[in-house]
Amino acid sequence: MSTKIKKNSIQKVSMRKRVVYTAIFGGYDNLIDPKEIDKSVDYICFTDDKNIKSHIWNVIYIKTDEESDKAKLNRHYKFFPHLYFSEYEESLYLDGNIEIVSERISEAFDIALNDSDISIPRHTERNCIYEEANTCLELGKGNSEKIKEQIEFYKNSDYPENNGLFENNVIFRKHNTQAIIKLMEEWHDAISIFSARDQLSLCFLMWKNSIYCKEFLWGPKKSNRFFKIRFHRAEINNPLYKKIILYILLNKNIKWYYYTMSLIINKLKRIV
Repeated sequence: MSTKIKKNSIQKVSMRKRVVYTAIFGGYDNLIDPKEIDKSVDYICFTDDKNIKSHIWNVIYIKTDEESDKAKLNRHYKFFPHLYFSEYEESLYLDGNIEIVSERISEAFDIALNDSDISIPRHTERNCIYEEANTCLELGKGNSEKIKEQIEFYKNSDYPENNGLFENNVIFRKHNTQAIIKLMEEWHDAISIFSARDQLSLCFLMWKNSIYCKEFLWGPKKSNRFFKIRFHRAEINNPLYKKIILYILLNKNIKWYYYTMSLIINKLKRIV
């Protein structure tokens, strides 16, 4: 299915109250059809890739040009479901490399949003914005000066250490509530002012606005109950040994033997 769209013009073709959506720009991911389909939700994909087709997702083509910032386009749709899904009560955003493997996504919605307006899987490695910032600096991820400026701002705001960190690749929301709209607008502003690493700003903004985010316990890096994490498009073309290593590292918290192998891999990295 395919559709051309203007902002605020999505027309529901069903009476469903829940929508699952993704946003793929710049060829960053292939669209992954759900392994199982929950007929109680709608599936929508925003993309600039005319080669993306699906019999499950409603593919909405967004016209872009070569100068368009594809990462910013992804963030726009990621942060602002209320602009496009006002007729839906709840939404689930998925990064393009997340596969749905359960026909019971409605159950995931029930779990996630029964007592919260937003629910996200926790980060599997860290529980602190400051620690995540240091890791980004060590690995050269993001603008180092922006990250340092951002962290200094948090410290001056008395933001506490070890106050949580989320993956942000799976986001359940009651996206039409004013508190969530305000949070998303501030999140978008934060990645424009500070680092574009969105994990570095969300927990601070939740703390600042006294918003409770429920931990979704079945994220794709911890469980395959609802989702699986797949390779990004560029990673698919990696040599086989690199794909094996990456697969182990992505799934190390799901199976004990992957975790054991990940320890060996990290030890070898330090030696080499």
